[in-house]
Amino acid sequence: MTDKNQDIDMGLGLLDQDLDSIEDLPGFEVPPTGEYLLKMTTAIKKINDKIFVETSYEVLECVKQDKEEDIPAKLGNKFSSLFTIKGDGKDAEKDAEMVRLGKGKLKELLVDIAEATGQGNLLVLVRDIVADCTVNATVKRRQDKEDKEKFYGNVKNLRLA
Repeated sequence: MTDKNQDIDMGLGLLDQDLDSIEDLPGFEVPPTGEYLLKMTTAIKKINDKIFVETSYEVLECVKQDKEEDIPAKLGNKFSSLFTIKGDGKDAEKDAEMVRLGKGKLKELLVDIAEATGQGNLLVLVRDIVADCTVNATVKRRQDKEDKEKFYGNVKNLRLA
């Protein structure tokens, strides 16, 4: 038997187990509405010539789920939000409105942390304070109006843990 065939046989042997014995991995989905302990990170992203602040979250603990009948979030599940900070330059009026809304929503998200830390500069908040931290927050799960299988996470009441 050649070395290649031995490697294939060994590899196939490593797969010899029942699917139920393999741990489910966390997914990328918004948890049910409730209070959570989250790992939060921020990044600047360029998508389709627009620039965004992306806030990403990982569920560390469910403190309180609003509806007991909802399927609980798996620890480790991730979700994120995008906030427009620069348009694509194709329509100045549309760009200005997207940026106004993006920065306004980012302000709403970070206002409690700004007050708690005494830091009011958006750059410093995004780059230094919430770039990689643990937070307590309220997460509201909102269903897409057109695609009922798609959900968005609205994070509020952000507090450094």
